[in-house]
Amino acid sequence: MGGIVGASAVVWREARLRCRSAAERGGGARELRERFDPQQYALDVRQAPIQRAFIASDGTADRWLLLWLSHHLVIDHVSLELIIKEVRRI
Repeated sequence: MGGIVGASAVVWREARLRCRSAAERGGGARELRERFDPQQYALDVRQAPIQRAFIASDGTADRWLLLWLSHHLVIDHVSLELIIKEVRRI
């Protein structure tokens, strides 16, 4: 009988999510969407965590923006709803 000889996946119990300040030209939400369009910005599935966060100040609306990219391999709809709920509490 064949089978898996070695490890087929590595699961990290903890992986620090890097959050970078991203809007450099003062474009707010539009700039974030353009610079980190999920169809153009690739996440490396070999490097944990398979998600990235970018923040930018939206000076015209006096608020902070969060753009969060996550690979579908690491999050499902239920988890996404919980995360959004937690972020809104902040």
